[in-house]
Amino acid sequence: MTDLVRRRIELKYLLPAAKTRELRAVLTAEPGQHFRRIGGWVTTVYFDLPDRRLARAAMERPEENLKLRLREYFDDEGAPCSPFVWIEIKERQGSSSRKSRFRLHKRLVAPFFRGETDLTSILTCQTTGTDPSNVCETVQRIHDLAGDAWMPLGAVRYRRCSIEGGSPAGRLTLDDRISYHLGPIGLDGALDRRALGPAVGEEPSGVLEVKHAGATAPAWCGKLVGRRDAAEYSKFLMLSRLSFAEASAHVD
Repeated sequence: MTDLVRRRIELKYLLPAAKTRELRAVLTAEPGQHFRRIGGWVTTVYFDLPDRRLARAAMERPEENLKLRLREYFDDEGAPCSPFVWIEIKERQGSSSRKSRFRLHKRLVAPFFRGETDLTSILTCQTTGTDPSNVCETVQRIHDLAGDAWMPLGAVRYRRCSIEGGSPAGRLTLDDRISYHLGPIGLDGALDRRALGPAVGEEPSGVLEVKHAGATAPAWCGKLVGRRDAAEYSKFLMLSRLSFAEASAHVD
């Protein structure tokens, strides 16, 4: 699954509530021996600079942007899955995307964004088999982009169900109950719903996403997607728009 993590094609589809429930029932069933099912809640915190240049770039050119985010995973009941989170840089060009990421203990998150965490501490958080050079490169790039000027733009919380596997490999992800939060967002504890504060926006549709490394999506993904047309939808873009709308409201 390495290709699906680092470099992949992504297509998204918006589903009405009834179709979302139907597909979720399919995805939460036993996936079979050649597939792996993942489920639970996810909180993603997006970061930007004080001038919000990444949000502006996403609004001006949504088909080509860069984002820095922190992602924490929770089980179906909302309990944290581990004391670790993921720090990710994701770049998009059309339907293609590239992602670099590393794992970080929750207690190191706030010091990391203040530029106070050394590489040795970061490397000890990684799983066996992780390439340390990729981690060091990603860490260095984050610091080169903005140093210690990074600040949370806001957070998105959603329920996720996905299956991955097959030959050729693919991943199908369904997100629903998506809510947008503008903070303030603390980085010292679990990023559950209570830590995020009230939602400033909610997405009534389900968001279905197909990810694959080849030129075309695997046949099993196509069967579950059906004859739906792909849609332009970005959680980061939605959060950026909400952030600017709130800023304008305060000015007015």
